[in-house]
Amino acid sequence: MGKAHVAVESPEPQARVRLGAIRRNLEALRRYLHPSVRIIGVVKADAYGHGAVAVSRLLESAGVEHLAVVTLQEAIALREGGIRAAILVLGVPGREELPLYERYRLELAITAPEVAHWVVEDAHRIRVHVEVDTGMARLGLDPDSVPTWWERLRQHPTVELAGLYTHLASASEPENRQTREQIRRFRALLGRLDTEGVLIHVASSAGIMHYPEAHFDAVRPGIALYGYAPSPTLQVVSGLEPALCWMARVVSVRFLPRGASVSYGATWRAPRPTRIATVNVGYADGVDRRLSNRGFVEIRGQRYPIVGSVNMDFIMVEVGLHSPVRFGDPVVLFGTPSWHAWHWAEQLDTIPYEILVRIGTRVRRIYEGDRI
Repeated sequence: MGKAHVAVESPEPQARVRLGAIRRNLEALRRYLHPSVRIIGVVKADAYGHGAVAVSRLLESAGVEHLAVVTLQEAIALREGGIRAAILVLGVPGREELPLYERYRLELAITAPEVAHWVVEDAHRIRVHVEVDTGMARLGLDPDSVPTWWERLRQHPTVELAGLYTHLASASEPENRQTREQIRRFRALLGRLDTEGVLIHVASSAGIMHYPEAHFDAVRPGIALYGYAPSPTLQVVSGLEPALCWMARVVSVRFLPRGASVSYGATWRAPRPTRIATVNVGYADGVDRRLSNRGFVEIRGQRYPIVGSVNMDFIMVEVGLHSPVRFGDPVVLFGTPSWHAWHWAEQLDTIPYEILVRIGTRVRRIYEGDRI
């Protein structure tokens, strides 16, 4: 395994990933769970923008034996990156891809009857997890069809039944009626199956926090590993801390007289004499254009408003006449305990998941605080 990159001063935008924070978030989850409950670390979407191989190495070193992604390509990239843990691919495969699951020792999710047919007919040596649709209405087998498929898969000479799971649609809401009904349906199905030796898993990050009765044998934390609770105000698991700090640089500071316009379309005009700092990050890097004239960043510990339209490569920030901001200053877009992705998410009527996974590939990931 290689060493973590050392953070260096650089003019280019960076996402500084604190691996130690991910380790501490994992330990916070473990303290909250019963010791018998296993962790399936969700590292899909490049580990929510944090870097899938680096995060997976960290999780392996911390004793996590099971990972989850959504695409076959994500899983293969982990194997080629040296990851040895079990990898569950939660997405829908193509039939022609089934041999690769055997080749790369991947676990396949049976998400539809068609996939179950392929697995039975093609006779690959493969470990499978059966997904049950208990109310998400996205993927999974109908509960009434599961017992028949379960027996066919159990009796198949080359198929190993490794898991049974469902996905909760509204677990971020405590005491949600739909979620309670989904758990009830899943438990009713368990009573009809022989699940000896099979891993039962239901709860993702929200379910972990709000529905302890859904912990079963294993849980699938995603966003919680990276330091975020399902709600900005409801953090049941104490000690979570954002693991990624997105930073850029001030690359210009200029004086503007009253009435001068800023950026494309002149959507903002200076209401008074002021100074504008240009920052080298834009929508090509993942800064949502809806933050034009409404978002904020931190410079030297102070928050300043984004003014004018967000560009492909730059944003402009009003710093005023008397602030100490100058050329070369680091800019925190988000990622500190006091200024994190929930702030942008609330302004954009979205969730931190979307904010994190949109950070672009030209934003260099710098790994700090642990060995990988």
